[in-house]
Order: sequence, then structure tokens, then C-alpha cells
Amino acid sequence: MISLICIYISIFLYFISIWLIYIFNNTLNILDVSIEYINIWNKVMIIYSIDGIALLFIYLTTLIFTLVFLYNLNIKKNNVLYNILLLCMELLCLTAFSVSNLILFYIAFETILIPLFITIGLNGYRNRKIHAAYLLYFYTLTGSIFFLLSIIIMYYYNGISYITFFYNIPLNIQLLIRLGLFISFATKLPMCPMHIWLPEAHVESPTDISVLLAGILLKLGSFGIYKFNFILMPQINFFFSPCIILCGLLSSLYISIIMMRCIDIKKIIAYSSILHMNLSLIGFFLFEPIILSGTILSMLAHGFVSSALFFIIGILYIRLKTKIILYYNGLLLMYPLLAGYTFIFILGNISFPLTINFISEFFILYSISIINNFFFCFSLILILLNGCAINIWVYIKIYFGEFINQIKKQIDISLLEYNLLFILLLHILFYGFFPNYLLTLLEMPIMTHLLNQFFLLYIII
Repeated sequence: MISLICIYISIFLYFISIWLIYIFNNTLNILDVSIEYINIWNKVMIIYSIDGIALLFIYLTTLIFTLVFLYNLNIKKNNVLYNILLLCMELLCLTAFSVSNLILFYIAFETILIPLFITIGLNGYRNRKIHAAYLLYFYTLTGSIFFLLSIIIMYYYNGISYITFFYNIPLNIQLLIRLGLFISFATKLPMCPMHIWLPEAHVESPTDISVLLAGILLKLGSFGIYKFNFILMPQINFFFSPCIILCGLLSSLYISIIMMRCIDIKKIIAYSSILHMNLSLIGFFLFEPIILSGTILSMLAHGFVSSALFFIIGILYIRLKTKIILYYNGLLLMYPLLAGYTFIFILGNISFPLTINFISEFFILYSISIINNFFFCFSLILILLNGCAINIWVYIKIYFGEFINQIKKQIDISLLEYNLLFILLLHILFYGFFPNYLLTLLEMPIMTHLLNQFFLLYIII
């Protein structure tokens, strides 16, 4: 009963997000709602401010949570506490994506840790799930300390936490605040060396939590960087940008090398998520008008593709009871429909043309090539490592080769699993063919013109 109620609430929120997109497309204005309340310090205003970028993340959140609740029906997960925790996580994510007040964003940003910690600790796969939950708690709590210190410094100088009053703070103090916020968001992203918690959390989490981690919760860090670092402190970003770009490229190279040594499928996809998020992080600090659209679209595309890949891993685990890639071989004859879905999503993960991932990667690489040819070549090598050397190898290892006779014959995929994957596939291909719908929300008409020119050249070649 509780699971059905959660599904209905999540579907209702999904249609609300579609309605907000319709309103935004007709008004092209920021949707603002202001609520005032009195606390023990001062009069504080809670501001819900939704622009086109926040609206995209809200839509992604409602979509992924709806699919997760439906997936739980397939595996008979009727735990009341579990479904309530998932619903609380959805409401907190929607709050974080829609507020402009830094204190309320901090509360929502950090409170998500509580249901996430409980769900991993209670519903993980092995005894190591407790270790993974404590790693998650330790790293994110460490980052939240820097976040809280930044808010205290801002309150000390302004007596208020509105983001519009940030410029009253001296420049040297802004540097400290900027550093504290970035450490907190980079931990959630995550960025090397603060990434250790994510592969452990993915491997030990149930499938639905892995989908939420990759599809939504990682986006909180990048969204915080966009909203509270990239927009508020442009002059500070120029100061930190060389160091952040260098760290992002080195982190991506390090992650690519680690992926080649992994034998757990979930851990491979988890490291692939870290690589994509690090490349998106670099995009915020290149200061090209084109690359902001590419960065936002990259995060949205990663949400669709990584969620689908973790769903597929969960489907395989239900049937074969293992995530070690060495035990997979020759599954194409047994699961042809699942193999077809996996192939398309792998192509999306390596940014194949006519997928939304290709659009985002094109914008990012185009902007990097304008700024620095060395960075462009380095980023291209990282994408090739992630794509050809790892993702394609994983697909070939799972579905091709000699068939393992010990595996009992089972159904390919159920109707519900087919529909879940089809919805995500529809988003990836539709926005790959028609990216104008997303670029309109980002208010980037020049991007549409540039993209149309590129596709014309691509078709001619």
C-alpha cells in the first residue's frame, strides 16, 4: 500500500515538473516564490527560484525517482520504511534544486545523507555495506563542515544568507568562502581524491540506490558549483580555474587507469560516472558561452545513461547472482533484447552521434579546442579510454564469447523492465535528434544554430 502511494506521489510530481516546463516555455521568466518566517537570529526569507537549468534537474529528479519506485514493484520491495526514505530523498532533492537561500540549500543538501546512509546500511548486498555507508558518511560530512564554515563567515559579514548580498564581503574572505564551498561540492561530485566513497557505495548498494546516486545525487554537487560558485563569484573563478582544470584532468586520467583494473561491473560503471562528472566540472571553469550548455547537457545525459546502465546491471544480477565480469560470457543468445538495450546505452555512454551525450560532448570538446589544443587532445584521449578501451570491452565480455552452460535458461526481460529501459532510451534518442527543446530552456539560441551547422556537415561527410 505504501509503495503504491509513493508511486502516485512521484508520478504527480513528475507531471508537475512537465507543467512547470510548459509555463517556463510560455513565459521565459524565472519562477519565483518567496516565503518569510522568523527565526531566533533574524528575519530570513526562503526564496524558491527556478530557472531553466534548475527545471531540467527537477524534471530529471522526478523521472528517475518514478522509475525507481516502479522498479521496486518488480522486485517485490514493499518495505514501508524503505519507500518512505526514498520519498523523503526525492522531496529533499527537489528542494535543493529549487531554492536560492543558502541555508535552506545546505539543509536539503546535507539531510539527503541521512536516508541514503540508512538505505545503504540496511539494504546493501554484503556485510561490507556498513563499511560503504560509513565511508559515505565520513566523506560527505567532512565536506559539509567546510560548507557550514562558509555559511557562518557569510552570516558574520552580512548577517543574512541571501546570495544577492554576497558581494559585500571582502575579496580575500570570498576566496576562503569559495574554497570551502568548492570542497563540499567536489566531495559530492566526487572529485579525486575525494572519490573513494562512491565506488564502494555503488558496489554495496541495491540497484535502485545506485540509480539514484548516479542519476541524481551526484548532480547536487555540480548544481551547487553552478549556482553558488560559477554565478556568484566569477572573479574568484578566474583565480582558481587553472588549478581546478589541472586537477580535473589528472583525476580523469587516474580514474580511467583504475577502470582498467576493475572486475566488478558496478564499480566500472561507477568510475565511468566519476570520469563524466569530472569532465563536466572542467566545463564550468573554461569560461566559454558554449560550454555552459554542454556542461549542463552532459550532466543531464549522464543521468539518463548511467541510470539505465545500473538498471541493466541490476537485471543481470537478479538472474545470475553475481557482478563479477569474469563470470559473464556469451549471454547474447540467452538475453538478446537486453543485449540490444545494453548496446544502445553503451553507445550513449561513449557519446555516439545522434544521442544526447554526443551533443554535450561536442559542445565541451569544441570549447576546449578554442582555449587550448593540449587540453583538447588530453580530453579526447580520456574519452577514447572510457569508450573504446573500457565500455566496449565490457559489452563484448558480457554478451559475446563461449556460452556458459551452467547458467539456467530464464526469461529475457519482463514487461516492466522493458518499459523502464524504453523510457530512458526514448529520452536519450529524442533529445539527441531534437536538442532544441533543451537548449530553449537554457536560453542558448546560438547553440542551436551552431549545432544545426555541425549536423549538416556531419551528414555531408
